[in-house]
Amino acid sequence: MSSHKEPNAVGIIGAQGQFGSWFSRLFAARGMTVVAVDVGSQVSVEQLVERVDAIVLAVPLGVTEVV
Repeated sequence: MSSHKEPNAVGIIGAQGQFGSWFSRLFAARGMTVVAVDVGSQVSVEQLVERVDAIVLAVPLGVTEVV
């Protein structure tokens, strides 16, 4: 996958969870490009950083060090 900056893009780490999916819907409803990342995603955190303007970390506090 090639990395390129998405216009008006936000990345959501933990996008399949309750808060992550809520943030995904919120930003998408406002016309932003949402790049979703979760366990099993093909997009790595490193690729995400290169593609988006902002990142929301929506994971349980107990796993933030792992992410």
